[in-house]
Amino acid sequence: MVAGLPTLRAFNRGRAQIPKIEETTDRYRRTTMGTLRLAFLSGVVLDLATTLSTALVAVTLGVRLVEGGVALRPALTVLLLVPELYAPIRAVGSLFHASTDGLAGAERILEILDPDAGTDADVGTGIDAGTGVDAGPVGDPAERPVTLQAVSVRYAGRPDPALDAVTLTLAPRELVVVTGPSGAGKSTLAGVLLGTVTADAGQVLVGGRVRSAAHLDRWRHHLAWAPQQPALVHATVAENIALGRPDATADAVAAAARSVGADRFIRDLPAGYDTVIGDGGRGLSAGQRQRLGLARALLRDASLLVLDEPTAHLDPTARALVGEAIAAEHGRRTVVVLTH
Repeated sequence: MVAGLPTLRAFNRGRAQIPKIEETTDRYRRTTMGTLRLAFLSGVVLDLATTLSTALVAVTLGVRLVEGGVALRPALTVLLLVPELYAPIRAVGSLFHASTDGLAGAERILEILDPDAGTDADVGTGIDAGTGVDAGPVGDPAERPVTLQAVSVRYAGRPDPALDAVTLTLAPRELVVVTGPSGAGKSTLAGVLLGTVTADAGQVLVGGRVRSAAHLDRWRHHLAWAPQQPALVHATVAENIALGRPDATADAVAAAARSVGADRFIRDLPAGYDTVIGDGGRGLSAGQRQRLGLARALLRDASLLVLDEPTAHLDPTARALVGEAIAAEHGRRTVVVLTH
């Protein structure tokens, strides 16, 4: 929301976000207070132990000074060194507090990365939880047809379904173009194919067998995806292109970039393919980010290529190059292009 404040302000929607910000900050407050509670309790115990120990040593030294059993200088030296004996324990306590704070964040991250955690016992059974049908192994979409059978998807708060009993068959190595206006459900259709959107009704078949939720990880090994706004990470240009195929050679990365017209602007960057770009592609235009996402999808050795508005931010020359690159994939792998 902070990153989008200029847009929210331009549309006079800044105040409408206040309830969401309050909810977020309240959740953050509860998590932080839980960590601080533990930190303060353990800190009090450590400080109390240090204080009592110093007091006991001071009393003992005082008695021995009065009785002449120890000189003043050694007594002061010992008294000053007592707190240092507990310095390593306090350091361990501080590190423990930091790890507790990090653990709260890590648990939330793991929930986002693996929302189905705890259901591992069902993985690999080959039984679709929704239908009870034997899903069998996930097939290669370059060898087997992929069918959406009466698939419907509804989003909460929307009266009309995003997809309404859609039936579609993708033949192996076929090039399919799905057209429609914005809001027609093209991105939702892509999400169903990718397995990131769960259908409320209907099912996805691969080679005539139900694609089970237990097999989604293996299914995604066959997929390459280029969204309208590709996610670029803080890394070099080459690493971003090779994100889906880390073992790709430099020549393969450059060839993928050339196929979508990205090679020219990449070579104009300060360090070429070794130029580090910021999170989200900071420093690049929308069209440049789009071409990096397309190069990444083309480089990945996937049997099913899904492209969402692949020419949305491109000039006519770049659009022609991308069109040629997509056409070149026809007959080599199954390609789905979603476009206006």
